Amino acid sequence: MSQRRSSLPARLRHALMGAGARLSRSEGGNVAMILALALVPLVLAVGTGIDYARLVKARSEVQNVVDGATLMGANALSTKTDAQVTQAVKDWSAQTYGVGFGTLAIDTVAIDRSALKVSTTATLSVPTSFGALAGIDTFNATIVSAAVAPNRPYMNVYLLLDNSASMGLAATTSGQTTMKIAANCVFACHVAEGGPYVIAGKSYNNTFDVSQVLGVTLRRDVMNSAAKKVIAMIDDVDPNHERIKVGVYYFNKDTTKAQDLTFDTSKATAALSGATSQLGVDGTYFDTSLKTMKSIMGTAGDGSSASSPLKLVLMVTDGVQSYRSWVLGGSSTWPKVAPNKPNNCTPIKANGVTFGVLYTEYLAIAGDWGYEATVGSTMPSSWGSLDAGVSSSIKRRDYLPYALADCASTGYFMSANSTGEIESGLTSLFDKWIEHLRLSR
Repeated sequence: MSQRRSSLPARLRHALMGAGARLSRSEGGNVAMILALALVPLVLAVGTGIDYARLVKARSEVQNVVDGATLMGANALSTKTDAQVTQAVKDWSAQTYGVGFGTLAIDTVAIDRSALKVSTTATLSVPTSFGALAGIDTFNATIVSAAVAPNRPYMNVYLLLDNSASMGLAATTSGQTTMKIAANCVFACHVAEGGPYVIAGKSYNNTFDVSQVLGVTLRRDVMNSAAKKVIAMIDDVDPNHERIKVGVYYFNKDTTKAQDLTFDTSKATAALSGATSQLGVDGTYFDTSLKTMKSIMGTAGDGSSASSPLKLVLMVTDGVQSYRSWVLGGSSTWPKVAPNKPNNCTPIKANGVTFGVLYTEYLAIAGDWGYEATVGSTMPSSWGSLDAGVSSSIKRRDYLPYALADCASTGYFMSANSTGEIESGLTSLFDKWIEHLRLSR
């Protein structure tokens, strides 16, 4: 605490001297003057004590504010840069301080990442009421606070990406129009069907090759881009690459490893950029793929050690169990083309794994007989029980979000129907998990 001291103000000094002169000329004036002069320091002492009491109360309130801001900053070390942590501490303090005693200024925010520690120094300036009579305009107090972030858990993150032919859908309306004009199909498929297609005098046997030569962005491309953003977030959260492992897995008829778990995020990024990410298979079997994924992941731990990591799977899919021959096979096999059954996900969640699902919305394809006969038709009675309150006549496409939400862990389902939503949706699921861990540990 610091105080600005000065002699009595001239006006007060002159007033007291005049009163003393008048008293000295009256009978008993000497005694009265002595009493009057004695009252001045007494009043100032009492008044200054009141001012100081206000400072003490304000300091207690502000200490709580600064402590809260500092703790928040320490907890944010795993997800924010030093500059962001500093700004967050200042913003938190400004938003939380509302006691109105005076001015709160954050002087310094010191960050020690090796110790996961944030230290804050602040100054509280409280204006005086009585102290001003003695030339003391403000009382100042220094507030110091420090907080250490909780231990960061060990984690495994599994990027489980749908690589079936249905994810070869052109990602934008303009891309779908381009594909429709060039190949009369909005999907980029490896199957040689309906071709050959002639582009700029050159012949192509399948629509996937057409999409590549025309530079059409596919849902698969957007999915891979979103996965790369998650990996970049892992770099931010675990800059020393010692706490979080990440793996890349594609699924269609089964699950395959593009990159097994690794601390080296560059390897995971490379797996998303390699040839494997371009290979589509004309079918999606959730029952087989998720059973394989369960065996790959095993049981989640408590995050206390590298041998007992917490586990998160982020699945990106349009959610349709399908195979091309089921469509071509006619009405006897059409019922098989349906939303993934949530019980395919249950064994993974039962092992303590957090199951995140990003649904890349299946777009209606008006006038397409294959779509109308399968995804565009009502839910097959053989599929199983629907969620309470859902009509039995609901279209299979419209039931996809219900089925995938039931597959996901509570609160870890998101839906996206555009390039931006797919990218932001996957990173939001990861960010939500990290934030949950920060608050719960």
